[in-house]
Amino acid sequence: MERFKHINWSEVARQAIIRVLGQEENRNIAKAVLLNERSIIIPDEGYESIEAIREWRSRVRWKP
Repeated sequence: MERFKHINWSEVARQAIIRVLGQEENRNIAKAVLLNERSIIIPDEGYESIEAIREWRSRVRWKP
């Protein structure tokens, strides 16, 4: 570093830190996408979500 006094070493360090943080952020996004893809549930053929919602509502609502 003594030989290259014209280089702003704090700026070099700052840019390296920013680069590493960006890489880590991208890695976290990729990990989140993979986790999300694993949690997708594909319903059976003929499954009607409307019927499931109506059934759930009928069980949850207060009966007079």
